[in-house]
Amino acid sequence: MVAQTAKKKTKKIILFAGIAGIPAFFIVMLAYSSSTVFEQLPYFGPKQVIDGDTVYYKVPDFTFIDHQDNVVSNETLEGKILLVSTAMETCPEECPIHRENLKILEDNVSGTSSRYPNLGSS
Repeated sequence: MVAQTAKKKTKKIILFAGIAGIPAFFIVMLAYSSSTVFEQLPYFGPKQVIDGDTVYYKVPDFTFIDHQDNVVSNETLEGKILLVSTAMETCPEECPIHRENLKILEDNVSGTSSRYPNLGSS
């Protein structure tokens, strides 16, 4: 009787190890045999090395008036990601597509409050 209980317990352990081990084996194999190589995107713009640290280009101070007559400056946007683009209302083809792509980018960045102005319809 004890031998049968031990056999049942051993079978359960082997079954559990097989159920858990086989997927784990394939996950590890896929993870380590992947040929995907991620590369760091290049940084464009001037840079300097100061005291052994690389300092990249800094946008000069600026001040603009937005579409709601609010002053927008480098100080009001401090610590935020700034994407500046120009799109003209009279541009027949590229500008509406460019503006739509910027809007899609804005919609897909989670946790942001946007200051993307409505430039009107084209």
